[in-house]
Amino acid sequence: MATTISNEKQHLQALSLLTLAPENAAGAVTHIASLDAPQRSELLELADSHHVVVRSLMAAAAAAWEKTGLQHWVQESLRVEQERIENALGFLHRICRELEMAGCPVTVMKSLDHWPDLGNDLDLYTTADEHDVCRVFVETLGAHIEPRSWGDRLAHKWNFSLPGLRESVE
Repeated sequence: MATTISNEKQHLQALSLLTLAPENAAGAVTHIASLDAPQRSELLELADSHHVVVRSLMAAAAAAWEKTGLQHWVQESLRVEQERIENALGFLHRICRELEMAGCPVTVMKSLDHWPDLGNDLDLYTTADEHDVCRVFVETLGAHIEPRSWGDRLAHKWNFSLPGLRESVE
């Protein structure tokens, strides 16, 4: 069930200004500065769902240089997001190494439409046998195989969750 976000329209307007027109971000910065901690968390969740955390926070940092309290929140939020991305990239390196060592050639599928944001999943492509891939994920990496939709089955697509990795691996 979807949850209601207070100020969702204003949050979306602020995120749009920050990512699409950062030169006009003063209103967005004023909006963010007026939010309490739970509302800022909602804003970040909304930014995450649209894959614009880094882009919006970088623009907010540039536009909020004189607002010390806001600047601290922006920098801390950016630090947390950068740590998430670094963690995911570390996992991605290990996943690719383990698959390659098991004879499963792999390609990372990363569209740059979210750049510099990462998104919420890590997409891989391999021509290896699906049983070999699943064995590496489960036995070597300790992954859990997520339920597959009918479309996943038709596409021979698998989804994995790994302990310590927020993003799913597809």
